[in-house]
Amino acid sequence: MADSPRGVLPGDYERALQLAYESFLVPGDVAIDVGAHRGRHTLPIARRVLPGGRVLAFEPLPSIRSELVDTLKFELPDAGEAVQVFPYALGERAAKTEFVVARDAPEYSGLRERVYGVPTALERIPIEVRVLDELTSSLTRLRYVKIDAEGGEYHILSGARGMLRRLRPIVTFEFGQESFAGYGITAADMNRLLEELGYRTFDIRGRDVSEREVFVESATRQEVWDYVAMPADQVPLFQERIRPLLERFLGAPLAAGPLDTRSCRSRMEVVSPDGPLTIPQEKTERIRVRVTNAGATTWGRGSPPGTEGVILGFHWHHPSAPERLGEGRAELPLPMAPGAGEAVTVSLRPVGYGGQPLPRGTYEVWLGPLVEGVAWFSDQGDPLLRLPVTVA
Repeated sequence: MADSPRGVLPGDYERALQLAYESFLVPGDVAIDVGAHRGRHTLPIARRVLPGGRVLAFEPLPSIRSELVDTLKFELPDAGEAVQVFPYALGERAAKTEFVVARDAPEYSGLRERVYGVPTALERIPIEVRVLDELTSSLTRLRYVKIDAEGGEYHILSGARGMLRRLRPIVTFEFGQESFAGYGITAADMNRLLEELGYRTFDIRGRDVSEREVFVESATRQEVWDYVAMPADQVPLFQERIRPLLERFLGAPLAAGPLDTRSCRSRMEVVSPDGPLTIPQEKTERIRVRVTNAGATTWGRGSPPGTEGVILGFHWHHPSAPERLGEGRAELPLPMAPGAGEAVTVSLRPVGYGGQPLPRGTYEVWLGPLVEGVAWFSDQGDPLLRLPVTVA
């Protein structure tokens, strides 16, 4: 992801994207999530369209896909076949090829090498590429398509021309020169394709970038990576409903300083499982923890009121030992006002720093809210939730 424009915090655009599609998705809709990864958007999309709707999610990486399937079963146990996960990469034509895996940053993986935001080792795995026109030929309706394919967006849309002309879904996609350059296309090619299909394009901040020169400049400068493509006859929906939401969210002024964690207090309790927790070595177990804002300051976007950085963190420890063996994070539903509480899912995998599995034995997982890059609430006396865990 490119650096955020001044005044916009990293991570804001994922929330802005969610605001956008939640503004028009309703129960009964059909949606597609290309590049579903661990389900950051698959889950909220599914929660909007169920019951009665469907989600088709595509995730080529086997290990990430396995996590996604487990997460969906845990979070949406009654969804059944309404939410399907497919192992394919998508493109302009069907093929069997290689997928470039960024081992240290799997979110950057794709069909081609790209500019990587962090140092990473690369490996290649065999993959089957399919075409959306073929996979969606039986659909009679489709409301929304989200694409995050690390540069493969043009070829995915090119392979969906028939679907886009027939079903006219709203499309959101990531696009930036650091990712698409490896695919032998230009920003002008993407703009031309969307024009030919009768779509108008807006960036995630609400700006109309349909003009070729404007879109090319935006994709080259990479101040934003997320775009919304609207069928021409649905542009009023963007102007009247989606754009005001984006402008209010991304345009909200930030306070001068970070959230003062000295005034932050939380209350936490395990919702499930009920009883001792045992996790097989190198497996992932999902638990539900209810987190309540027990202080007087809203946790949300910006600094008081709120901050983008409030998340739930956890560390692995030997019982009663202060040394951290490994750590992880779970997203909190923000904003969270004083007194409000939400049950959140925490994915626990017994892995230490460096990615090595923790030896079998007895451990504790210490959980608590923090402001990333600032402080844990526990540094100011907020109690941690200490959860005994057996690694078997």
